[in-house]
Amino acid sequence: MRMIRKFADSQSGNFAIMTALLAIPLIGAMGLAVDYSAALSNRSVMQDAADSAALATVKAAGLKFSKLSEADKASLIANGKSFFASNEKINAVSVAVTINQAERSVTVTGAYDYPLAFPIFGQSFPMEVLAKAVVGPLRSSYCMIGLSQTASKAISFGGSSDFIGPQCSVHSNSISSSALFQSGAGTAKAKDFCAVGGGSGQFSPKVTGGCDPVEDPYADLPMPAKTGTCLSSNASLGDGDFTLQPGRYCGGLKAPSSANITLAPGTYVIAGGPLDLSSKATLSGDGVTLIFVDDHSYPKVNGGANLNISAPTTGTYAGIAMAGRRDIAPAKDATIAGGGSVNIKGTVYLPKHNLKITGSGELGIGSDQMALVADTISFTGNSTTTLKMTLNSDFDKAGYKGDRLAKDYSPLLVQ
Repeated sequence: MRMIRKFADSQSGNFAIMTALLAIPLIGAMGLAVDYSAALSNRSVMQDAADSAALATVKAAGLKFSKLSEADKASLIANGKSFFASNEKINAVSVAVTINQAERSVTVTGAYDYPLAFPIFGQSFPMEVLAKAVVGPLRSSYCMIGLSQTASKAISFGGSSDFIGPQCSVHSNSISSSALFQSGAGTAKAKDFCAVGGGSGQFSPKVTGGCDPVEDPYADLPMPAKTGTCLSSNASLGDGDFTLQPGRYCGGLKAPSSANITLAPGTYVIAGGPLDLSSKATLSGDGVTLIFVDDHSYPKVNGGANLNISAPTTGTYAGIAMAGRRDIAPAKDATIAGGGSVNIKGTVYLPKHNLKITGSGELGIGSDQMALVADTISFTGNSTTTLKMTLNSDFDKAGYKGDRLAKDYSPLLVQ
């Protein structure tokens, strides 16, 4: 009995027993750490491959996301998978490439079941390793293009006019040495200024000369015929409130100072006369495009008038607030004077008009996206107050696609 009690009280072998008992989970933990480290290494390789494949696919899509056919997308997806495979060396990785045309983005995902080198309790449970890359386009856009190839001062800023386009580019196709011109006490600031010819005056940053000409971004935009059935002829509205419907307004459309006009969504064709807004008249509408189709039709927004329109987000004229035919010759001057509330959301495209913006007050500052494309463009503030013009280019916020006005293209890894 004493021998048994002595054996039970002995602790000389406990450490060895405890060590043996703990060795199993310790070895398992060490094995798991080794497996986890190897899996992380593999994931790093996969992530690099996913990033590279997504970037390459977006670059291949270029600026044509909205125009990709099903065949185009299938080819891009196949090339993206091939690019992924050429950059990862793990093998047995499944890869998926998806293209989101609405968001103009590409997503590449890779999945791999990593086999554990150190099975747990004799069982090998594969560890799933995932990598994902999302790349979207980061574009620099034009907010002003002067299409004239010969005009001196094709885009000009004079008097007390301040212009700012903080996130967009200004371009003149003119070969004149003063294609871009600034004078007076005002300022001209943008992301960059570029001209086929050159520039004169104070610009921030300085004008870059010798640039390549920019093709008309809306050269293929369908236009209504010069003639057609008139919804209204020689419309001259009186006092009070009016709601107008889309259609052809022959002889133009004139609004006196006491008129408050609301435009229903749609396309308004102005033919044979101007859109003439007198001082203090108001013209407003959402989802609206105004199109000037002949030599006698043009916008004439007088000082103190209120013009508040936004372009449609879908359809043929998505993103176009005003447009003119390309075969008008000679076109009348298109004038927009400040002093009232002038807020245009969308692009003003008048390829044969001289667009003149004058007067005082703030124009464009409330629009998420506004761009001017015309034969020539000029800004002139009056002698006592400043004309401040702001052009923004947030196409996504405005609900428009900006491919046509994209200047350059650099993909952005967003995830």
